[in-house]
Amino acid sequence: MNNQPPDFPITGIGASAGGVKALQEFFDHLPDNSGMAFVVVIHLYPEKSSNLNKLIGSHTGMPVKQVSRKIKIRPDHVYIISPGKTLNVQDGYLVAGKKEKEEHATIDLFFRSLAAQCKEKAISGWPENIAGHLRLKADERMEGGYALHRQEMVNVEDYSREERFKQSPSLAGFKIKSSISIAVKGRKEIYGILGIYSVKQRLFDGNETGFLQSTANLLGESIERIQAQKKLKKINNKLKEAVKVRDDFLSIASHELQTPVTSMKFLVDLFERKLRDSGNEDDAQQAKKINEHIDQLSNLTRTLLDMTRMQRKGLKMEKNMFSLDELIKDTVNKLEHISNHTIEIEGKISRDIYADKFRIEQVLTNLLSNAIKYSPDADKIVVRSEEKDGNVEISVTDYGIGVVKKDREKIFKRFFKGSDSKQTYPGFGIGLYISAEIVKQHGGKIWMESNSGQGSVFSFSIPFREKNSNKSDEK
Repeated sequence: MNNQPPDFPITGIGASAGGVKALQEFFDHLPDNSGMAFVVVIHLYPEKSSNLNKLIGSHTGMPVKQVSRKIKIRPDHVYIISPGKTLNVQDGYLVAGKKEKEEHATIDLFFRSLAAQCKEKAISGWPENIAGHLRLKADERMEGGYALHRQEMVNVEDYSREERFKQSPSLAGFKIKSSISIAVKGRKEIYGILGIYSVKQRLFDGNETGFLQSTANLLGESIERIQAQKKLKKINNKLKEAVKVRDDFLSIASHELQTPVTSMKFLVDLFERKLRDSGNEDDAQQAKKINEHIDQLSNLTRTLLDMTRMQRKGLKMEKNMFSLDELIKDTVNKLEHISNHTIEIEGKISRDIYADKFRIEQVLTNLLSNAIKYSPDADKIVVRSEEKDGNVEISVTDYGIGVVKKDREKIFKRFFKGSDSKQTYPGFGIGLYISAEIVKQHGGKIWMESNSGQGSVFSFSIPFREKNSNKSDEK
């Protein structure tokens, strides 16, 4: 044995099993070509296997090796202790041995061998029960408090000759003669002090102070990020709770509205028929308008119910074979009676489709109602249908206000209303969202094309019959 240490720094990192995330954060920010070797000694139970090499390997470009026997130490590599093993540094090698003593002795043993072999080339954190893990008072009359309050690096070569401050009694008890301390801080807050301490008198050089400064910066960024993530998680949980309360309210309100709305419609239908039978046509027309508003309210309550169902377990689809041509004609006829627009139908579908008739009608009604609503100065809407590669494609074209470019990607989002329509056009912004979900549950797609001020084309495509679908597929 020549007992020659490597000619590059070896950084030892001791941690408990709960420190994996901190290690990942550390290696996330560490360059892959620092010229140093890194040895991670962590408390691992002998009876359990370890995937620590994978957990750290995904956060660095350096090779990560798990040491189970003997391996040569190379720069720009990461070495991980194996479960039930100890690690020693011997002549430029990491040597694994069988663990026989208590858990914490593993870290102590490694750091002692690292210090003995590599001397000034060794860089390490303090193992547990040593001063680096003690709480020290942030007193400006002592080195840590001095660095904390002044937010500057403090490099002490010899505590016996130090005049700026006194040595902490905790450190003096461990016979510390030299140290370097630096504040760990984020953009707005100081979190603590990072220090290196030596029982031998020495002055820490530029490489060591640079490494400590980089590590302190990384720690500050990591702490700041973790705090931001915790705040974000807290806000997100509050938002989820608020959304749940809102959805619960909408669900209850929609259910409660259904019964009186159904009763109103029955009574107004009856009233309208009696007025017509008695020859009172003017009042019958007024009753008809009331009926139309009741239909709008009924559609709204059904839409709200659909939305809350979708959030919980999705919409129920009851599929069967039907004529899409007939459905388009029926839907157009219903809407033409309550609109001043002419709705033209182009194209013809020659065969039946396997889908949920009620839900496809709902999509068509939403697209046509929007086309009517957002083209108040136009007098025509066009519905086109055609067969394409085993799918049916339906488009609704209007000549209205169109959709501005910044709104197009969000147009199918829940509660979204175009920026040009918020004040002028009533609605909740959920019709297109529900339509998109219905099309999606049919294995299709929905999209739109538009130019602001020149109208819009909303299209959807669904298969005539989904692959491997049959009657038993219905949910």
